[in-house]
Amino acid sequence: MEQKPPDKLTVFKLCQANTHAFRDLYIHNTLFVLVQSGTKHILQGPSEGFDVNAEELLIFPSGSFITIENRIISGGDYGALCISYPDHLVDKVFGESTRNPEKRNAVLIQDCPEALITSMRSLLGESKSSTYPDSILEHRSLEPLLWVKNLGFHLTTPFDKRVDSVIRYLVKDDLCHKWRIGDVADDLGYSEATLRRRLSRLKTTFSDIVTNVRLENGLTLLQTSDLSISSVALQSGFSTPSHFSDAFRKRFDIQPRHIRVPIS
Repeated sequence: MEQKPPDKLTVFKLCQANTHAFRDLYIHNTLFVLVQSGTKHILQGPSEGFDVNAEELLIFPSGSFITIENRIISGGDYGALCISYPDHLVDKVFGESTRNPEKRNAVLIQDCPEALITSMRSLLGESKSSTYPDSILEHRSLEPLLWVKNLGFHLTTPFDKRVDSVIRYLVKDDLCHKWRIGDVADDLGYSEATLRRRLSRLKTTFSDIVTNVRLENGLTLLQTSDLSISSVALQSGFSTPSHFSDAFRKRFDIQPRHIRVPIS
């Protein structure tokens, strides 16, 4: 299979108009989430979890599944500043030799130094500026990682990608492609039957992976852009907006428009 270039750093603001929980979201890259308004509740079981408040930083490890509830306060929106770090940048600060395929836990920093928050805010503006070459932007992006390391926290990246993660990576790279399990199995060096068995052991299917990647992309676009729902649907690989809306409501138990518009 042809090697793809490393993922690029992405920096974005996220906004949500209603309190709502999202289950089993896949985190492709290490994700910094600085809550700016409202709160984020992390669900760790039927009755366990913790809250992340404004000006607190939560870091999700790459290759993990999370269940979260974004909560609004006093009629406002939920808002967060996010940085998605590809593995090679995390490894540059924390070292490849410390990769751990098993123990990759979320990190919560409640007393964020103002300089760490400022570096994240600055990076948002710099990432949108055409005057910053990629090499300079990548160098600037290391500052929040170095702050986290200086505070005594340790971040790890997966030593090896699970087969479902590899498929997610492929689909994410071309959401509108007509993905077929036989073609992907050939690319990965498996027979179709072997790939189906491996996915079955992970309690998923090829079709579920493709649909979830597309829906999670749609959710991100709804939370981070002003694209119309029709454009979000098409850019996420759905043939029609109605197909997207039906699948989105079934997966997330909320209408796409209610990500942006308060429920009266």
